Amino acid sequence: MNLSSQVAEKLLYEGLERKDMPQYENKLEDLKTYLDDKGILYTEEKAHCSQLSPIQDEFLKNKVKGLKPKISKGNISNLIVSKDYDILDGHHRWKAGENISKNIKLPIFRIHLPTHKSFVILDEAIKFMEKNLDDKNIITVYPGRFQPFHRGHFNTLSLLRDRFGRNDTYIA
Repeated sequence: MNLSSQVAEKLLYEGLERKDMPQYENKLEDLKTYLDDKGILYTEEKAHCSQLSPIQDEFLKNKVKGLKPKISKGNISNLIVSKDYDILDGHHRWKAGENISKNIKLPIFRIHLPTHKSFVILDEAIKFMEKNLDDKNIITVYPGRFQPFHRGHFNTLSLLRDRFGRNDTYIA
């Protein structure tokens, strides 16, 4: 999805369909690196559900229900929010938290830009990271004690070769 500033402004006033929302599935460390390179300020905080504002209103009930136990245990990833605490990513986690209690605190990753600019930056970051993932070669080194080498070691090596490629997998 490519969010123009016109689409981002439409988001603020009319809302986007869920299918058009950016879906952030990368590592938070990659997003931090991207924002650092762009000189954009961010913080990691905790915020009450009541402080956060959703910018979409479509929720999958089964997904929300499935997230409740994780939230109760404190086992969820950060919601990504704008400087105004508008939720950019993590609406289902927020809804599950809100269903538990409006006073529950959730971990957030706050991009210190207005909502529409944060949305555009997040969309750009997602595209940048997806492109860079395609360009990377992954080399796997599996350390361990392999003397004497036996069938279990070979099975592990075979699984890694199947996943990462024969020429990019090594044992040490």
